[in-house]
Amino acid sequence: MPELPEVETIARDLNKKIKGRTIAGVWYDWPQMVHLELGGTRKNLAHHPKSRPAFKKLLVGRKITDVSRRAKNILIHLSSNYILLVHPKMTGHLLLGKWKIGRGRPRPISRGAIQEKVNSYIHFLLGFKDGSMIGFSDARKFGKILFGTREGVLASRDLSELGPEPLESDFTLPVFKNIVANSRGRAKQFLLNQKKIAGIGNIYADESLWASRIHPLRRVESLKPKEIKLLYRSIRRILTEAIRLRGTSISDYRDASGESGGYMRMIKVYGREGEPCPRCGTKIKRIVIGARSASFCLKCQKNMGYGVGTRV
Repeated sequence: MPELPEVETIARDLNKKIKGRTIAGVWYDWPQMVHLELGGTRKNLAHHPKSRPAFKKLLVGRKITDVSRRAKNILIHLSSNYILLVHPKMTGHLLLGKWKIGRGRPRPISRGAIQEKVNSYIHFLLGFKDGSMIGFSDARKFGKILFGTREGVLASRDLSELGPEPLESDFTLPVFKNIVANSRGRAKQFLLNQKKIAGIGNIYADESLWASRIHPLRRVESLKPKEIKLLYRSIRRILTEAIRLRGTSISDYRDASGESGGYMRMIKVYGREGEPCPRCGTKIKRIVIGARSASFCLKCQKNMGYGVGTRV
């Protein structure tokens, strides 16, 4: 799943390229992923076919005023106070390019990385007056697109319960300490809880815990002040570096040009089960905590006697 650095990379790319452009056309073949948030009522286009013409009519003619990110969501701000929210979920990513519909399927006209297989699962297209387009590729079709008024989208359950952004200036060490002080549970699950901190997923949780020498099963309430400080600094440093390198491409993630991210070569433990720890040489171990995996070093990340278990 694209996490904060990947979504931030796409949002920045789109903001440079499509800000100021006017929507001229809309195409999609998977109405299950499209939702309307209007007047306090949410409608799914698959369940409300009559909403489909209204959706297209509401989009066409609107100008892109900004593209931003909140947690793992891309927010495309439109004229007249509307927002188009795109949540990539497991395998989704937004692409800049041009496509032609043939036999009910979009085929890329643009050359280069956009033609690679991983970028070929286009289920949603926005066309602009200048002929340019953005496409949403999603192999597993788990992604979500939500359109509505700015107030409605921001107040929706997709955004309203999210925790603070870890790279914002107001996310200070005292703020992080207060979040930790009011939390319980395993360290890995704590970092994945979007109500606590927004945008961190499996990759950067594992990397931050390794950098901080904290075992993923460690109870967050047992962390000492020095460990909390180190974890705070590790989160911000790793996320910042991952954005600089345009994210991590382990499977489906690609940037808006269809290119792979560069942070993969910096990964220390995530997805490296059985490989030597780059710090001490001990083989990296993988366990399951709830329904999520965690990769870590048994020697570097001691559990302080809180139990190691292979499944929790």
